Amino acid sequence: MGDNELMDINQIIKDLLSSSSPSIRYRLRKEVLGLDSSCEEMQELQKEILKEPSVARTLELFHPEGFSGSHYHSNGLNPGEEALEVCLRFLLEKGVEPDHPRVEKALCDLEEGPPFYDREIHRIGGFLDKSGLGGSSLIRTYLLARGGKEESPIVQEEIGNALEVFRWVRGVHSIKEVAEEYRDRLVFRPRALWPGIYHFRLLAYSSSWRKEENCALVAEAVENLVQLSPLPFIYLKVGSQFVAPATVFALDFLCDLSKLDEPGWAHWFERSELLSRIGVFDIIPQLKEQKEELLKIISTGYEVFQNFRSHRSWTVWSAYSGLALEPDWRSKEARTRDALLRSLLVLHFFESAKREKN
Repeated sequence: MGDNELMDINQIIKDLLSSSSPSIRYRLRKEVLGLDSSCEEMQELQKEILKEPSVARTLELFHPEGFSGSHYHSNGLNPGEEALEVCLRFLLEKGVEPDHPRVEKALCDLEEGPPFYDREIHRIGGFLDKSGLGGSSLIRTYLLARGGKEESPIVQEEIGNALEVFRWVRGVHSIKEVAEEYRDRLVFRPRALWPGIYHFRLLAYSSSWRKEENCALVAEAVENLVQLSPLPFIYLKVGSQFVAPATVFALDFLCDLSKLDEPGWAHWFERSELLSRIGVFDIIPQLKEQKEELLKIISTGYEVFQNFRSHRSWTVWSAYSGLALEPDWRSKEARTRDALLRSLLVLHFFESAKREKN
């Protein structure tokens, strides 16, 4: 990163720290600037985050006797439709620490049972897990890893399973090896393995797998996905039913940033942050080009972000959507601040991975 680009980024950080929501300021200080969450400044910011109405309302769903929502994976944060996965993801994205008593209790319940996590998508989730496509167990262990419970045996088992998926993908030469036509759709061939967004989420928020051999394996698999992009959507056929795995959010690794709309940017930011955290964004030429495109956008005034319109892919929290940390997206300034935070996270983990390799 050049001196001028570094100056642009430092100015953006300064501006965000002076005008953003507590969540953005907290995550910037912790994840980009490296401040310890136990210092007084961060503790005060944490208090501000916990007072935000949407955060306080979500935390009220977590009781000593368990989560009071009625869903695990589907739906989102709407009253009466709250889902455990979505609530935990929302709180952690907002900057609530995993050791908050209510969050910690929910994570312990998720690890130990009873199997609330499995009751909603037990049958379909089980098929997806057995097929290596990511179902109930992978969702559960991603949440545990993100909540700081990577050492759990069930998380370690799923990390191993995820690496096997990437090992299989590394050797794929054509989509025909993965899928076959059935009527008017593509369906997975028997024994085909394929990564979805939860495989990337699990590896991004865990570190025990990061041995040289495994890092090379994942990098080669992702590079293969890049070469095969854009990827078609493929269904898992279970009897007469077509099941949609969470692969739709990891289909096009070669997107042109200049052509992205608001949902396209949302998907790109999450996928690129995950790839940066995993440590592959800096070593695959096509992804490095996207990073250069992002730097160019930032250094030329980030007009594309200033022109963002409010869109549910940013503002509606679900298992697959929701990135807006600013509480009110009606203003252009708020939308721009969220896009800039996501940009800084991608660039920070890109540079961190590059430094570690050097």
